Amino acid sequence: MKKQLLLLCIPLFSLPVSAQTYVGNFPSSSIDVIPRVVSDQKSTYICTKDYHDGFVGINILDENLEMVRNFDVKVAKYQAGQKHEERSRTLILDGAYFSYFGTAETWEDAKEIIKGVDSGELVDRTGEGPFQGWMYSGWIFTNQLWPAPSRYYDFYVIEDGGGNTRASRRSDEDYTGMYPRFIFDWNPDTKEVRRLDLSYREGYQGEWKTISEESWLDGDVIRTRFVNYDDNAGAEQRFFVTQTLFNDDENFEIIAPIYDESYSRVDEGDRDGDGQTDYRYTYNGGRIVGYSVISEYGNSICTFDPPSGYYFSGIERLVKMNGHYYLLISMGSDEAGWSYGFYKIDHETSSVQYVKSLGMTVSPAIANKSELITVTLGKDSNAKEIRVVNAQGQTIKNIPIKEGQNTVTFSAQGLSRGLNIINAPDGKGIESSKIIIK
Repeated sequence: MKKQLLLLCIPLFSLPVSAQTYVGNFPSSSIDVIPRVVSDQKSTYICTKDYHDGFVGINILDENLEMVRNFDVKVAKYQAGQKHEERSRTLILDGAYFSYFGTAETWEDAKEIIKGVDSGELVDRTGEGPFQGWMYSGWIFTNQLWPAPSRYYDFYVIEDGGGNTRASRRSDEDYTGMYPRFIFDWNPDTKEVRRLDLSYREGYQGEWKTISEESWLDGDVIRTRFVNYDDNAGAEQRFFVTQTLFNDDENFEIIAPIYDESYSRVDEGDRDGDGQTDYRYTYNGGRIVGYSVISEYGNSICTFDPPSGYYFSGIERLVKMNGHYYLLISMGSDEAGWSYGFYKIDHETSSVQYVKSLGMTVSPAIANKSELITVTLGKDSNAKEIRVVNAQGQTIKNIPIKEGQNTVTFSAQGLSRGLNIINAPDGKGIESSKIIIK
């Protein structure tokens, strides 16, 4: 019996091993494959691209890495930029209380009383103190004595590192960024000698300063995901070159963005909740106002634009459904927020036609805290809640969504001033939209 088992096993071990053939190295690290249904439908083409002298060089190779065609396409690039500005981080007065030490007829007499209260050396700051003429609870301080800067913990000092605020020693010559823990004062009208103890919170005030500023050339060949729902709904491919998607000729095409170079947008916010704008981002250029399908010979096959009042932010995917091809494009609107637009490709006329907009919308896109916000979910959304996230990434509000509910309305009260992101997560991803609270 054992011998028979051994004989049965011998053929399994003697099966020939299939050989693996080395084809060659790819000439570029930017590699994609044209989906068979948008190539000539006979071959699978491998594509690479590189940039030189303002052109995009496209290489088309076959499955054996033999060059089929290579060409250069001029892609218009526009100057875009971003500037990040903030008010200086500082300490903001948060509270104060008085201690009464008696009366004095003159400022010099008041100093003598103060010397008897504080054992340290006192420095007269009446002419240069930041609280000169400052009013608190109806009191105006016309004369002030600060504790000597050499005394440890006599001043609060804002520390820029680590995001923390602590008291620290400062030299006598350096008064910048110093916040006294208390002030001795004499009021010439009431003759009262007082000490004002002060407390602070961290905030953002003062002059604007530039945190970062950068610029870049924007514009590229669009790299798109392809999902073939008709033949294999679970498969995705990525491509940046097509051949038979827009027509039946032998030429290859690319999709390139059309930019509005004059576009500018400013996003502002209030980080510390004191009602003052204290950070802002300024964006220049780079808003996509259309797409152009460009032949390998440089001529435009067709162009397509967003609906009125919208702009493009990117092609999400190409989809084949019921024998037709659709581009799913992310669109934005300053009034209605974000949504997705469906564009049908008309192969016969080499054109792209807007079909409809799907996805979540938020109204109004800019609101006061006294207003109501209305969120309309996308047609196929199965989100269970709305999440509002502030500019720091903190979730500040959760609104549950009932089954079958498509519209959610809630108050803007409690939202952070400035930019907020409204998310509607479901099993397929997260729909998002922006809203700015004034």
